[in-house]
Amino acid sequence: METIQVAIGAAGQVSASQVAHLLKYVSADDDKLELAKMAYGYAIDPAPYATIVGETFSSSYTKAVLNAYIQRY
Repeated sequence: METIQVAIGAAGQVSASQVAHLLKYVSADDDKLELAKMAYGYAIDPAPYATIVGETFSSSYTKAVLNAYIQRY
């Protein structure tokens, strides 16, 4: 997971679809959520971010937490 965080930070900007692709390599929703929150600050397309990235979560609760985070961001 740390490797993904470093890669996102080094890139400086990422698309929602790139984040979603990376999250497919993370199994736990809690870890995915942590990465999704971190990556949101680097998103070049924040409008569809919650929808695109949210599709990688297995729990609707986790999707709701991400949506709430984005609304407060």
